[in-house]
Amino acid sequence: MIEMAVDETVYPLQQGGVAGSVHGGAIAMLVDMTAVTAAVVRMRRAQTPKGTADLSVSYLRPAKSATLRATATCKKFGRALALLTVEVHDDQRRLVASGRVLYALATAAAGAGQSHL
Repeated sequence: MIEMAVDETVYPLQQGGVAGSVHGGAIAMLVDMTAVTAAVVRMRRAQTPKGTADLSVSYLRPAKSATLRATATCKKFGRALALLTVEVHDDQRRLVASGRVLYALATAAAGAGQSHL
């Protein structure tokens, strides 16, 4: 499990959303980057990251807090794909969004010695 937080010092959260809420694109970026971090941490030595294959975000309530916290959980990790779920909470611990990320992985040829580190 990986947890990431973003606040006003990192990204101007209150810009662009409806009625002072955080813009959905900023929430989607937080979902994606939290999932990618969780996938990269879990990669095997012979695997390399390829990128997000699918991203789905459900916006459950307006996010109006100055800090958002995202937690990613790896549901399935294979040779070519990783499936991760992400929950985004506001500073009052209310669930504001949930996401599902399918992340693509590549496996290096046997003996190539490639590492993602």
